[in-house]
Amino acid sequence: MKQYVTVINIVILAFELGCLAGSAKEATIDRLDDAAIGPASVNNPLFTFLMQQPVTSKWIKINASLYEGPTKSIYYFDKEQLYKVGDNTGGDLVLKDKYNNIIYKKNAIYDPQGNITGYSERCNLIYNEYGQLIGYTEYCRDSTGNIIKIKILKDGVLTIDIPQELKNKIQTYTDDEILKMDPDYVRFLTKDKLESLNSSTFDVIQAYFSTEQVQQLSKNYIHLLSGDNIARLSLNQIGLLHAQDFNSWSQDQINGLTREQMDYISDATIQQLNWTTIGKMNEKLSDDQIHLLSKNQVYGLSPDNISKLTLAQVSGLDAYQLNYFDSGQISALSQEQIQS
Repeated sequence: MKQYVTVINIVILAFELGCLAGSAKEATIDRLDDAAIGPASVNNPLFTFLMQQPVTSKWIKINASLYEGPTKSIYYFDKEQLYKVGDNTGGDLVLKDKYNNIIYKKNAIYDPQGNITGYSERCNLIYNEYGQLIGYTEYCRDSTGNIIKIKILKDGVLTIDIPQELKNKIQTYTDDEILKMDPDYVRFLTKDKLESLNSSTFDVIQAYFSTEQVQQLSKNYIHLLSGDNIARLSLNQIGLLHAQDFNSWSQDQINGLTREQMDYISDATIQQLNWTTIGKMNEKLSDDQIHLLSKNQVYGLSPDNISKLTLAQVSGLDAYQLNYFDSGQISALSQEQIQS
């Protein structure tokens, strides 16, 4: 609900604003301005919904509800009133509202030598009835104050974003620079950039790929994926693959195939797989897929799957094929299969 903000609410600002309280205008508002986060300026005026003459210098907008004045005092707007909640001393900072709820946390980040390399700022903190933190917005800044990452926790889901300027910049990074950058940045590399990397760099960073990135990859790059990322391939991507592609996969990659992906592989492709790939797929093959196999493919089947061969498949085996069966495979043949 929008709240009524009176002149009395902003009298506390009169000294630092350098203006008379009488110059403020009464208004029904739920925010103080539409300014961007950062210093006040002619192009980024603050308190436009509160003051007849907006503030264009000396103040800093920390977030939608917090403002830092010229004397480093910090004020909080809770949609009912604007009041002081603390002072920015340059170090770690914890601010609480009038109900003693934490509304802002700032922590310095240090390198091994004890030098400050950046800051972590959390605001919009939300707690459940048990006092557990269930939501927040976190701004990660470098030592000069530039935002380098934004984390938002909402409804149990953590999302990460970075400024557009930084998204553009990482597309120009070399392989070495990519290997050294924050792993959270990997998800913002474009398809073209990922496909321009050497295979070793691709392999190192793929643990940080998003599902969207995996599903944008061209067919020629699928063979570089780990089993975990194979599981994220779209059915359309699976449909582009041929037997020769699956025949080149490792056991880890085969293990990544989901039931839905296996079912999407065409019968013709299954019938063209070599027997070693069939062996890798033992735990993945459906009964229907086992029934498609030729006599030259069944060598790779486990004893459990040997027992699922049709009588027609078993009767098609000659001594040459049976001589390649191990004792476990032979033992798995049922009496009915043997008689066939």
